[in-house]
Amino acid sequence: MLALALAGCYSPHEAPGAPCSPASPACPGDEECVATGSGAFCEPPGGPIADAPTADAAADAAIDANPNDRDGDGVPNASDNCPDAANADQADEDTDGLGDVCDPCPSSGDNTDDDGDGVANDCDPNPQTPGEHIALFEGFHHGVPSDWTTTGTWTASNDDVVVVAGTAVPGAAMSHAGFGKHESVFIAGRFSSPTGTGYREIGVYDDGDVSSGYTIGCAALITSLTDSTPNTPMVDLFRTPAGSALDRAVYPWAPGNELVVGMTRTDMNYGCFSYDFASNMSMSAGGTDTVDTPNALIGIHALAGTARYHWVLVVTSP
Repeated sequence: MLALALAGCYSPHEAPGAPCSPASPACPGDEECVATGSGAFCEPPGGPIADAPTADAAADAAIDANPNDRDGDGVPNASDNCPDAANADQADEDTDGLGDVCDPCPSSGDNTDDDGDGVANDCDPNPQTPGEHIALFEGFHHGVPSDWTTTGTWTASNDDVVVVAGTAVPGAAMSHAGFGKHESVFIAGRFSSPTGTGYREIGVYDDGDVSSGYTIGCAALITSLTDSTPNTPMVDLFRTPAGSALDRAVYPWAPGNELVVGMTRTDMNYGCFSYDFASNMSMSAGGTDTVDTPNALIGIHALAGTARYHWVLVVTSP
């Protein structure tokens, strides 16, 4: 059977275009066995090689692609929630029918985009000014991502990641390479079972430096008993390891409630924000720092309690 299938390529009278096998690439005369997206065929020497690298590899791939699976992720176009962006897992954090990799706001079902920059208002730190771009969205659908660095013991749980952070500073963290000096980092999560009488917090950070441990952090926190305003829930913009606040505001969030915490960096200017879904209350803080860390990290962090993270979103700005 195999010999019969390959006979066309061995025949000296076969015209160009006959099927052949790259594993046994015999073709009549001086013809060559050329692999294409739809199979291998005998072609005259010097003829076009359909799958050779071109100046536009994406266009070449589109020509060769299965028309019923344009992005080649194994999911047919008709049922693919991102038919032009490969996502074999079909992850859809907000269940709006658009996969995370092509959703203008993967964390919200409202995809209204007033400034038309491709980032919907609910994910856009500047929804009336175009220029934003979603640099990263992680819905933790596959547990702890391999391209993040962790401190503490992080585990997967019901499409989230969870860490039980100790009371010793700096607590638990998960970090990723930053994307520039104009970026915003947001998380959705829940902080529960606060322990001890020190600072208890869940938040994000930017301008991170692995060697010195320096970061600018934004957190929903409960202050320590030794703080000038002891045992008080706040939103806090601070620097570590100095531990000094750049700005803070009293904010009556409650452990166990669903929260969004985020910070925006514009060069050395930082904004810090949190929203408590249960109380429908939000609070913000802002400040300026003087340290500009090369190759800075972004990250998420927790201290003295159990933190559950649903997703993390990074948006870059002009």
